Amino acid sequence: MITPITLFSFWHFFHTENIEYRKVVVPDKFSLSIPSYLSASNQADSSALLQLFGSKENIFMLVYEIPIDSSNTLKFTFNNSAQEYISKMNSGSLLKYYPKKINNLNSYIGNIRGLVGKTNIYYRVAVIESRSTYYKIVLGITNEEQSSYDADFNIILESFTSIK
Repeated sequence: MITPITLFSFWHFFHTENIEYRKVVVPDKFSLSIPSYLSASNQADSSALLQLFGSKENIFMLVYEIPIDSSNTLKFTFNNSAQEYISKMNSGSLLKYYPKKINNLNSYIGNIRGLVGKTNIYYRVAVIESRSTYYKIVLGITNEEQSSYDADFNIILESFTSIK
């Protein structure tokens, strides 16, 4: 007898096994690996260094650069970034956040959920500290699809490498 857990495990194995990743480099800034289902765009936010959207999936990724100065610590910058997205949502909340080393760089990563219009949205927000700048990475998807892409979000974030 096939149980729901068996079906999920089977689907998850093939979902993660069939995804190809490619390295994207923003010259003199950073590189990271992105899944083949994301492609470049310039439709969302002209202030983003990198904008990627899913061809079939309702998923996006934006990367921003935030200068480091004496008034903005990593945690402060993360909290401000998270609050920026929470404030644009109905019933938005930061579910959890945590510090993490990504390729020897300090970072904070957090999960945010809330309503945008009538849609439940999930954001994964990471702020990564390089020598001279913070990089804010925002991954977004509908709440219903979030669990299917958690592993991909982790691969993307853990592949981040600062070039400068």
